[in-house]
Order: sequence, then C-alpha cells, then structure tokens
Amino acid sequence: MTENYSKCGMACDRCPWSRAVGASMRGDEYETFCQQCKSVLGYRPSKTFSNCVSCRTPDEEIPKGARIPLKNCLIRKCVTRTGIPNCAYCSRFPCDHVKVQGVEWSREKIEAKHGKPISEEEYRTFVEPFEGLQHLLAIRKALKPEEIKEVATVPPRKVKIVPFPKHLPLTGDELVGLRSLHQILTNINHSLLGLGDVDTLPTQTRLKNRIRNFLRFLWIFGRFGEFGEDGGVHLLVDAKSFIENRGSETGLGTWEFVETKLFKHLPEFGLQGALVELDRKWKTPTGALRKEGWQMKLVFSQEAGGLSTLRALQLYTRKLDVKYGTKAFKYFAEADMRVLTDN
Repeated sequence: MTENYSKCGMACDRCPWSRAVGASMRGDEYETFCQQCKSVLGYRPSKTFSNCVSCRTPDEEIPKGARIPLKNCLIRKCVTRTGIPNCAYCSRFPCDHVKVQGVEWSREKIEAKHGKPISEEEYRTFVEPFEGLQHLLAIRKALKPEEIKEVATVPPRKVKIVPFPKHLPLTGDELVGLRSLHQILTNINHSLLGLGDVDTLPTQTRLKNRIRNFLRFLWIFGRFGEFGEDGGVHLLVDAKSFIENRGSETGLGTWEFVETKLFKHLPEFGLQGALVELDRKWKTPTGALRKEGWQMKLVFSQEAGGLSTLRALQLYTRKLDVKYGTKAFKYFAEADMRVLTDN
C-alpha cells in the first residue's frame, strides 16, 4: 500500500494525531495510546487537536472547527502555490525552512530530552512518523528530473527605516549613542540572520518573524532593563518583565530560540546576550522560560557604542512609550527617532 505523506513529509497514515489512527482503536485502547504518546513526545492527542484529516485536504473539505491541519501553515501554502504534492518535488528542496521543520522531532532529540534510549516500538510508533525530512529525501530519490518543479518565489521583503533626524537637541555621548543605536536597528532590519532561500514564502515569513523577535528583545531591555556593573557594564532584565513584555513574539518565551537563534546572531550587531540562572527550575521540561528563576543580560561592545548606546536605548524606548503607548514598538521597529526632536 502506498503511504500518504503531508506536504512537509510527515507520515499521515501513522501520525498519532490522524483520524485514521484514532478510528482504528477502541476507546480504552486509544486512551492508553494517547498516554504513551505523551510519555514519549511530551504531548498527546486530544479532542481539540486529534482527528487530523491531513494537510493534503482542500480547505473547504476540512471539518468545521478543526484545529489541525493548519490552514495557514507556511509549507502548506508554499507547496500549494508551487503546485506540487510535497516539498520533495520542489527545485529548492531541501530549503532552509524544511531543514528545520523536518527534523523538529527525531530519535536523537527525544532520547536527549529523556536522558535515556527509547524502545524501538516507541520510536516507530511515536517518533518516526514525524521525521519529515527523511521521508522527503526518500521520495526525492525516486523522482524523475521532469517531476521536479521550480518553486513559486515571492517579491523581495520591504524594509521601512526612518532616516536619522538631522537636527536633534542633543550633543556629545547622547548623540553618538543614538546614531549607533539607529545603525544597529537598521542593520537588524536588513539582516538575513543566517537564513537562505528568503525569496520563498516560508523562509521570508520566518525571517520577518525572527527580525521582530530581535527588535522586541532590544525593546524589552530598553524599557525594563536596569544597569548592572558586575562583569562589565550591561543591562539586566528579570524573568517576569521579560516574559510579560514580549508581545506577540512567542519565540522569546523558549530557551531553544533565545539560545540558538537570538544569542547566536547578536554578535553580528556588536551585541552579546547571556542568561543568568538563579534557580535550577528556570525552564519547563519542554524548554519554555518560566517567569522566575533567571535574569537576562545584554552587553554592547565598544564597536557598537558600549555604555553610550545602552543609555541611548533606554532614552529612546522610554520617550516612545510616553508618547505612543501601546503603539510605541511600531516606531521602534522602524528606527523612527523623530520623537527625540520633541521639546
């Protein structure tokens, strides 16, 4: 029997969240299955998220109220725009987005999380169905050249940056720090943050979201950071302030994103971040940052303006907050410093 795969390569017929799997068991059997799934993956099928009919299903045929498949999944949209069954048929395969999405769950990651091996049955039942990249590689290997289709690209990303004000009523270190900060915000907005294939829908959207996370990170330090002297001049933010003021940038709530996506690229802009552990339970078992038990530190290098730019960050964000309130971050994201010309 030919196996069915999602657009990103997951094995639909064997996915614990699929309608087919749920329908194949009695009530008590399915409950045991769900409990086993949670013990391995950390999540379980539920009434809200089970009975997926596969992302291959047209929008109009997805049951009303279904939470999965995700109609707005970026890979689903990209594959549909390109007009192919799944990512294996794409000329860009494997693009940067699929390289990440297709290995979100693997035997190595699950065993690392548990700190011990899982059984072969647990792997085959709960983990292997999600190894999308491996499935796609096998599909691609069997394709003929004429079956591969050129990806549907998107226009270049539009970046809006407001030029630095010509006449600010400031001098000395304040002016130097603000110029340095404006350049940093400009550089972040124009950066690719290590991503390739940014002319494809999934990766370009991912880049936009990641840039907003970077900018929100700086905003939090400007608005809620306090100066610390130990180990060099830096701004320090407590866990509660950080988590409660991250807005819609949910990536900032997970340690994996902060460590591997944000901290990794901060030096590109002359910045360095660090997490200060205050309690061994500073994150949840799934990697979410708690509202207590840690602090976050931000340092600007001398090349990035050091102390002058840190002070400029505080001055600028607080001025924006006073004048624009809930809309202040929009002006910050565009490096709009005209607020500093107000008397």
